[in-house]
Amino acid sequence: MKESSWKKKMGTYADPYSLKSVGEIPAPFRSIFSFRYFNSLQSECFTGCFLSDINMVISAPTGSGKTVLFELSILRLLSRFLSQDSKFSHIKGILKTIYVAPSKALVQEKLRDWNMKFGSLGISCLEMTGDNESYTTKNVQDADIILTTPEKFDAVSRHRINNGGLCFFSDITLVLIDEVHLLNDPRGASLEAIVSRIKMISHSPKMKSSSLANVRFVAVSATIPNIEDLGYTPARNDFLFERRLQNFIFDILMQHSRGKSALVFCSTRKGAQETAQCLSQTAMGHGFSNPFIKSSQQKEKLKEASLSCSDKQMRSFMIFGGIYLNINFVHFHGRIEVILVLFLSVFAT
Repeated sequence: MKESSWKKKMGTYADPYSLKSVGEIPAPFRSIFSFRYFNSLQSECFTGCFLSDINMVISAPTGSGKTVLFELSILRLLSRFLSQDSKFSHIKGILKTIYVAPSKALVQEKLRDWNMKFGSLGISCLEMTGDNESYTTKNVQDADIILTTPEKFDAVSRHRINNGGLCFFSDITLVLIDEVHLLNDPRGASLEAIVSRIKMISHSPKMKSSSLANVRFVAVSATIPNIEDLGYTPARNDFLFERRLQNFIFDILMQHSRGKSALVFCSTRKGAQETAQCLSQTAMGHGFSNPFIKSSQQKEKLKEASLSCSDKQMRSFMIFGGIYLNINFVHFHGRIEVILVLFLSVFAT
C-alpha cells in the first residue's frame, strides 16, 4: 500500500491530540493489539512510528505503552510486504529488526510476547543471548526479529566478522533500543559500540543497495537525563505532556484506588502543585461526596493539619484531600521528615 494513500486515509493532519484507532492500521496487522484505541502517547507518536522512517528517541514514564511504539515501528517495516489490496505476503529474513535490551530477562519477556503477537503473521523471532547458543547461521538468516543484549550482539558482531557470521547484517533494517539511557552506564560502552558498528557498516559502499544502507533507529527510555549523549534535543515540551496527563489522574485514582490513599509522582515541584490543584478542584466539585475523604473525622484532621502548614497552596489543597510533597533533600532536608509525618498521620486512618 502506498504511503500517500495511508496518510490520506488516516488523516495525518488531524488533531495531534486525538486518540488514534487501531482500525487506522492495515487489516492484517490489527490483531496484534488487544485494544481499540492507542493511548495519548502512542497516538502522538503514531505518525512518527508508523507513517515515517525517521529515527526516534522517546522518553516516557514506565507503563505508558512504549512497547507499542516498538510494535508500530515493526509493523511499519512489515508493511513493505503489503500488496495494493492489503494482502500480506511475507518473505522470511530479508528485512530484519534487531531489538536490544539491557537484560536477558527483558529479552526473554519480549520474545514470548512477540512470538504470540507476530506468530500469526509468520514472523520468526530469535533470542541471541548467553542463555541461547543453539541457533545456527540459517536460524539467524531466517529470523525476522533478533532479540539480544548489548554485550552479546557486540561479541557476535565483533568476533564473527571474518567467518561470515555477519552475512545477515545487510538485511538489518530496523534497530530498537530499550532503556537507551544506559549509554551513560558503565555497560553503555557495548551499546555505543554496536550502534556505531551498525552505522559504520551501513555507510560502506558495499551496502549501498542493501536494506542496511537506510537502517532506522528507534530508542526508548523511562528517563533520559543524559539526552546529550544521544545527540538529540527534546522534540516536545515535557510541560505540555505532563499537563495533559493531569486530565486522566482523577479517573485513574477512582478506578484503582478508590477509598484508599495514593501517591502520584510528578517530575517537578510545579507539576506536583498543579496536579494537587487539579485533583482538589475536581474533588471540590463533588461537594459532600468528596471521594478522597472517607469520614468526618478525617476531614477534621485535614483541617487541623492545614493550619500547621506554612505553604498557602498546600493548605488550600489539603482540606480537600490533596497534598503535594517536594522531595528535594538539598534544600528541604529539615522539612521532609516533618511533612511525611504529617502526611502519614492524616492518611493512616
